[in-house]
Amino acid sequence: MQTTQILDFLKTKKARLTSIRCALVALFADCTTPQSAPELIQKLRKLRLEANKTTIYRELTFLEKQGIIQEIDLGEGLKRYELSSSHHHFRCIKCNLVTCIGLDEVESTLQTWQNRTAQQYGYTIKTHSLTFSGLCTACSLS
Repeated sequence: MQTTQILDFLKTKKARLTSIRCALVALFADCTTPQSAPELIQKLRKLRLEANKTTIYRELTFLEKQGIIQEIDLGEGLKRYELSSSHHHFRCIKCNLVTCIGLDEVESTLQTWQNRTAQQYGYTIKTHSLTFSGLCTACSLS
């Protein structure tokens, strides 16, 4: 989703479009990797926007409840966030590099498993996540 589409969606929900909220939406729209709260705070500072951790976490919670972003746990002890979508990740176990990877050829199989699991157990499954862990190219060479 593009920044303007997300902001238009928030307007329909009568949400306040604060400078921090708008900047976070733009950052998520431009990011290609999941972001942690400390990384977002650092990026906001580069934009000359100051926000404390409480404000950032409140905004992240708000955007997540609106279905705009999703929280992901890549097993590194750090919560990360990204635009809501169904895709997967690789995490380097040495340097913690996180890369989003597209697996279109297996996505339909995963969706089938998700639907089958939901039906079998009576769950309402909203999303699924698949994370590969290993060594990135740079760490493999060192």
